[in-house]
Amino acid sequence: MTKWHPDASALSRPVYLSLADQVQRAITQGQLAVGDQLPTHRQLADELGISVQTVSRAYEELIRRGLISGETGRGTFIRAAQTEVDPPYIPQRTDEVIDLSIHGARLSTYSALRKGMSIWLTLPEVGPVGAEVMWADDFAAGCRFDAPLDPAAFEQLLRREGHVAAH
Repeated sequence: MTKWHPDASALSRPVYLSLADQVQRAITQGQLAVGDQLPTHRQLADELGISVQTVSRAYEELIRRGLISGETGRGTFIRAAQTEVDPPYIPQRTDEVIDLSIHGARLSTYSALRKGMSIWLTLPEVGPVGAEVMWADDFAAGCRFDAPLDPAAFEQLLRREGHVAAH
């Protein structure tokens, strides 16, 4: 377990982001090193006088930033720096478009999509398309494209996939 401890008096609102920023600063300043174990959610909450939920949100933010990783039953650890920056989209090919219009798509997905997320879809004949997730559940999501697809490209995409466009 690391000897570093965040400064409770330096926490500001929103507390979870302030806590995440303190951990990030400790990493960049060398106070926390790769492999160091962070306190449990409960321990840190008790030490700082904040809720366990707030610590959990801070740790989730640090995971999102790629700075820590949690291992069930073992703890939360500082991760090695990434050699390249994660793209602002989900790179895995685990999603499949199951319904498509000029304005959006419905996806079959195993990715952790949430309402309001910005994502990129790569469509054949069209290329990368920015979209906002409008709804999501465990295995499906609906998204609205940032800009409507070009009608000619949309028609070509439908022909490529063996579909007939309804007018």
